[in-house]
Amino acid sequence: MCDSNGYPGLGWKGWMDIPAPAAATAPEPDEIFAVVNGTVITFKYFNTAYFVAAREKFYHGQAPDSEVALLQRETGDNLVRNVLLVEEAKRRGLKPDADKVKKVLDDYDQSQQNNPQWQKTRAELLPEIKAGVEERGLVAELMNQMIGSVQDATPEQAKAYYEAHREKFIEPEQVRISVILLKVDPGAGQAARDKATEEARGIVKSLKEGASFADMARLRSGDESAPRGGDMGYLHKGMLPASVQEVVDNLQPGMLSEPFNVLDGVAIVHFDAIKLADPKKFEDVTERAGALWKREEIQRVWDELLARLKKQAKIQVNESRYIPLAKKEEAGKIEQSGGGSGPAAK
Repeated sequence: MCDSNGYPGLGWKGWMDIPAPAAATAPEPDEIFAVVNGTVITFKYFNTAYFVAAREKFYHGQAPDSEVALLQRETGDNLVRNVLLVEEAKRRGLKPDADKVKKVLDDYDQSQQNNPQWQKTRAELLPEIKAGVEERGLVAELMNQMIGSVQDATPEQAKAYYEAHREKFIEPEQVRISVILLKVDPGAGQAARDKATEEARGIVKSLKEGASFADMARLRSGDESAPRGGDMGYLHKGMLPASVQEVVDNLQPGMLSEPFNVLDGVAIVHFDAIKLADPKKFEDVTERAGALWKREEIQRVWDELLARLKKQAKIQVNESRYIPLAKKEEAGKIEQSGGGSGPAAK
């Protein structure tokens, strides 16, 4: 993925924690995580990159060893790959966008104005940080070049993609429901829920005797759909909370549910209508088929570049500090030359 500045990988705040991997003095052998075509990546650099990745993935929670082990390897792979991509960008004579680099640095500098520690170390750290941002800028320019090298799909290519992936061009089944929600404060206790449930039973009785669901929703519902008579419109699976979806799955069009508990209180649902899954004709999705073909073609070209660079490179990685993979993960681990933040994810 790319951030708002068009740069791949971490947002710019994350970049500030990961300067370029150059070391002021030659590291000791046990300090070296990897050597990629002569470029040294230290364990200090790896640990910083891992910390940033873990913060974004796990927030500040304690992750199980199995997930830590996978993230360690993903981080290491990304660092090696970044060196290869920076080298390739330089070989092609690409330059980072100077305006974007300046904006990233200026934004960060401005955000740290009230940080005394930054003011003390700014002169020392800023050149390293700038080098790191420039490297990511180089990778972004390489991505842009690769994206620009892939032409739009021809009508024949779009049609072939449609035929091979028809499942991607089916509008899923949708249901139209209306709801009456009697709100109950989550902290109100069981007595409040019991009272709301009894009230809901009375509403269901009135509805079965012929009262208008829409009128009742406008008068009694606490849901935001109340002004529309409880109408929630057409929804497909995944849009409703699991507890509501389970109730809807057991109804047919025209049926009314019994009262049931939801997070915000007690609900009653009316199944208004259904739209069955609708396979789209190619003529209706030509543009989308072409766009999906192009996205996959960009990813294929990117993956091929990464595989070639990796094959041609001299790479040594010290995995001694990785947490061992669980047996299942070890058996299922597949070497990937691409993945991560490829240009198709941009």
